[in-house]
Amino acid sequence: MKRPGFFDGMGYPFRGLKHLLAHRELWSYAVKSLIVGLVLFMVLAGIAGALVFGIPGRLFSDGLNWRTGFLGCAAGFLGIVGGIVLFALIGNILAGPFLEAMTERMMADAGRGRKTPRGYWAAFWAGLVDQGVRFLLFLAVQAGLLGAYLTPGAFLHPLAAYGVAVFFVALEHLEYPLVARGLRFFARIEWALRNPAPALGFGTTLFFVMPVAGFLLLPAAVCGAALLEGDLEKATSSSEAPAS
Repeated sequence: MKRPGFFDGMGYPFRGLKHLLAHRELWSYAVKSLIVGLVLFMVLAGIAGALVFGIPGRLFSDGLNWRTGFLGCAAGFLGIVGGIVLFALIGNILAGPFLEAMTERMMADAGRGRKTPRGYWAAFWAGLVDQGVRFLLFLAVQAGLLGAYLTPGAFLHPLAAYGVAVFFVALEHLEYPLVARGLRFFARIEWALRNPAPALGFGTTLFFVMPVAGFLLLPAAVCGAALLEGDLEKATSSSEAPAS
């Protein structure tokens, strides 16, 4: 089997969507994750709305104050950006157990494992720990890249920072099939590093599509991750098989 490359990896989120739409047995898991995401979005949107629409009252209650207005607008902007980040982080933790069960069902149906769900709360706490460690590792790597500004290679920093962000976006979704296989945290990172081209291609599509589609594409992206992981393992097995 031909090993997927960068551009092949870019197509897997859409292959995941096609697979999800064609397999009704996966819909219940997807719907549950979407409901969790929708509720979370409504809560965060309400908080952001309260912050934004509360600004005019503060501006004009005691007369126009440009300093207060500037700080209020900046706080509102940061609140919206922070809401988007929280939406991604917390949403994946809350919806993760449903997506994990969907991945196990998908892989079991493909003959690649047994469907052995560990329960919502066990998966929730494991996802919380993994998400926290992954986020701290992401911040540490991005902070380390700032050292480039002390070297002649400073102009490469934006590209490197983008590459790291794309890699971690891909890893966040690829972890679902890798967890189903029983790989531990750093073993999952090692697996992704051994498959950089398809992982970065997969992450590139998600990096640009997920902020627009949000949780609507999340179950499809996880299905795509399972398909990509399976094809990469098949390609590895075929390349390692002795010639007849």
